[in-house]
Amino acid sequence: MNKMWEDPTQYYSTERSDNVFDLIEYQDRAREIYSPKRLFELWEEVCKKYDRGFIGKYALEEMKAVIWPKLHTLSSSQFFGH
Repeated sequence: MNKMWEDPTQYYSTERSDNVFDLIEYQDRAREIYSPKRLFELWEEVCKKYDRGFIGKYALEEMKAVIWPKLHTLSSSQFFGH
C-alpha cells in the first residue's frame, strides 16, 4: 500500500514558506491597499522575490499590471487634489 495515503503531511509540508508566491493572493493584497507607501513596499517585496528567482517574469509583469496603475491613481489623487 502507498504510505502517502496514510499521512499526506509526511510528504508535503502544510506550512507556507517565505519563498512561496501565490500570484492571486498578492494581486488581491495589492487591490486592497490604498496607501502609496504600502503599495511601494509590496512592489519592493515582489521585486526581491523576482531578483532571488522565486518568481518568474510572468508573475512580475502581472503584479506590475495591478500595482502601477493603482499607484499612479493614488499618488495623483493625494498629491494633486484630484
